[in-house]
Amino acid sequence: MTRVVVLGDSRVGKTEFMHRATGGQVPLNIYTSVRPERFQLVGMCTTAEFTVVPGRADRAMLMAACDGADAIVVIYNGSIHNATRWLMRCTGRKQTSVPILICQHNSAQPPDRRVPDALRDWPTAEHTCTSALYTTGLQDCANRIVRRARSEHGSPLGS
Repeated sequence: MTRVVVLGDSRVGKTEFMHRATGGQVPLNIYTSVRPERFQLVGMCTTAEFTVVPGRADRAMLMAACDGADAIVVIYNGSIHNATRWLMRCTGRKQTSVPILICQHNSAQPPDRRVPDALRDWPTAEHTCTSALYTTGLQDCANRIVRRARSEHGSPLGS
């Protein structure tokens, strides 16, 4: 099974993103997460597991969630710096061959001008802008990172 870790600051919409991407709707009682939450993306032949890490996760919780992940999704809605900070925490400030998807989610701002620099720093990363209003786009993002994880055999993050 493909394992994807979902990172980002508190209250950027990680849980909402995954509810919509894996089930198409969001429950009425979204709250601030205190421990990792798991979501299943069930396809025709295989299943992928997404682990959403709380924005206030300590190092031990973050490393446990990232250990052995096949791909990374980073969700932010402010500066791209917030996303790169999560990537540095997750990878120990080292380059990785694991596929990365950086999503500017639910932001009224245009993409940060520093996005090309961030992508240069993380060669396996892609950037996209997403909105909770477009569930199909969120589902496409989830499917895309799973497909990339299956075709790009990166080393586990925990190594």
